[in-house]
Amino acid sequence: MNIRIQKDRRVPLGWTKSIFLNWLCAVAALLVITGCESTKPASVPPELLGTWRTTDARYEGLFFRIDPMSFAFSTVEGNVENYSIVKYEKSDAQQQRSDSTHVLHGSRDGQKLQVRLLYESFGGGRFRFKNQDKTFWTRDDNQRQ
Repeated sequence: MNIRIQKDRRVPLGWTKSIFLNWLCAVAALLVITGCESTKPASVPPELLGTWRTTDARYEGLFFRIDPMSFAFSTVEGNVENYSIVKYEKSDAQQQRSDSTHVLHGSRDGQKLQVRLLYESFGGGRFRFKNQDKTFWTRDDNQRQ
């Protein structure tokens, strides 16, 4: 009687664990990367929330509104431009006349807009846009925090 001994052709257990661990590490890395690219913006601070107006005659009757998930502004044509906030950043002011700099990154129908505000806590709070050195915007009196 001739008995043949056949080798087991299954994949060794150690090799299977290695593939599984590599796959698990790849999935974990992917989750970390996509988590860093989250579309949820950082919270806009309460001092910025509300409807803002200016006494500058060039912007009479116009407003700039900020809420936790969006910002909007009225135009001289009578339109209101609404943007979803996709990213928010804050940094300490680099200029003497402001307390902090806030950057709102907005998106609307594939169009992107970045608004940089120089905020001062003076007199209940006011801000100016980065490109408007002398025009201050204050919150409507009925919306003061």
